[in-house]
Amino acid sequence: MKILFLKFTGIICLILCLNACGDSIDCDDTTTLNAEAEMHIDAIFDAQDAFNNDQSDDNCKTLKSVLEDYLDFLGEYEECVDAEDLDEYNATIAEGEAFLSSLNC
Repeated sequence: MKILFLKFTGIICLILCLNACGDSIDCDDTTTLNAEAEMHIDAIFDAQDAFNNDQSDDNCKTLKSVLEDYLDFLGEYEECVDAEDLDEYNATIAEGEAFLSSLNC
């Protein structure tokens, strides 16, 4: 399912978020980055499972909310992405936003 892209692209994005970071974000703190990413990814999978089992409006809204949180998380670390990886990073964000907008709730 489309949600699988989030797991793989999230990991890719976190790997990319290790260089060229400004003062406000610590891109070198990979332990925190990975823990936070894992938290978001787990929340997405839990929400996706709930939505697959019961496509209620509440479950849809929960899935939408955790996806928004994840995209916000990725957006916070954009300044850490190396220039040569920025196109892939932006494509990942665009794909996530497209999936998010496909949810009808």
